[in-house]
Amino acid sequence: MDWLTPWWPDVAAFLQMGKHGAYVWPAFGVCALALVWEWWSLRRRTRALRTTEGAPR
Repeated sequence: MDWLTPWWPDVAAFLQMGKHGAYVWPAFGVCALALVWEWWSLRRRTRALRTTEGAPR
């Protein structure tokens, strides 16, 4: 089960990602933020559509 052994010596090395961590982690954060924003926006739009559909015209 060698594939379960991490290749980095410690957590700091993992976070640095071979000196690319300064680019990887902010990009990961922006992507996560965009996904949360999209999910929130779709829920808000769905709720708005459901309330307007039920209202008499």
